[in-house]
Amino acid sequence: MPQVVISMSSKWTVDDALLITARFAEWLDTGDANRLTQRYVWDSPWPEFNIEPGPNRRRAAAESNAALATAIRNQDLIWCDPDMVDLLAVATAELRSVESIEPWQLPTPTGMVLFAKPLPAEWHLALGESGDISEDVSDEVSAVTWERPWPRADLWLVRSWGRNRGTGIYSVEDCGRIRCPDLRPTKVIEVMGGQEPSLQPIGKVLVALTALSRTAASVAETHMTAPKRARIRARKAGMNEPRVRRLYLHRPGHGAAELDALRAERDGTPRGHWVRGHWRHQWFSSIQEHRWQWIDGFPRGDFTKGTVSGDRILIARPAHSDNAE
Repeated sequence: MPQVVISMSSKWTVDDALLITARFAEWLDTGDANRLTQRYVWDSPWPEFNIEPGPNRRRAAAESNAALATAIRNQDLIWCDPDMVDLLAVATAELRSVESIEPWQLPTPTGMVLFAKPLPAEWHLALGESGDISEDVSDEVSAVTWERPWPRADLWLVRSWGRNRGTGIYSVEDCGRIRCPDLRPTKVIEVMGGQEPSLQPIGKVLVALTALSRTAASVAETHMTAPKRARIRARKAGMNEPRVRRLYLHRPGHGAAELDALRAERDGTPRGHWVRGHWRHQWFSSIQEHRWQWIDGFPRGDFTKGTVSGDRILIARPAHSDNAE
């Protein structure tokens, strides 16, 4: 059977997204995936997941991967357009705190979101006031997965994934050589829920994505059917109704404008006439709770021209009373 090739351009297509998802779901059922999960998750500093090596650790890794694979196969893949990715990076950086983690704050109970291009580095700003960026989180992020792992159903395990760098074969400490198709593991692994209400950067990406899709007037979504080649490949991977839930912007240029305005603000060189979007902690009386609501940014004047350089020309006009005469 001929090998299905994924586009190596800077931006993935809907066709690419479905092919990547199908192969990733199959990979989760392999020994490589289970060994990686045992190494990065179940042999971790978190006491909730620190299981002694042996059958229990192997079972925990296999069951968590199987649950994620099942969710991916039985629901629409969430896919963000390039301009939606730009807005998401800004919104994540601006999301200051989350008081509690509830299921409705995530796109789905378990799942996967794929970005048409790597998430811009501005999401790092969600780290907090210190602004420190460790090597573990400076990696590019092209996909995020989240699941409620066995045996801790009260927690969410969140992992980020980057694009492959060549062969797809990686050497992992205490794990040996593993093969990952299309998506490679990064070291960004987080735990949400339990007694700790604060979110780390990747967790904030998911919360921001959910809020944007529900409250931002500029964000729209559609359910797309990929081309026949991708659908056939997805069905072979166990996806019965392979569709993509595409998130995009009504005005694509607004995502890039938000990102440009944030970068200029951080550099101390604000320019143009773009009024930045922001979060509002809105009280909803019908459900008796606060939820985050994104207030869209907007152009004021011709923001594409930026600051006009050169000498100013002052025009003297007569007073209003003189004009009346």
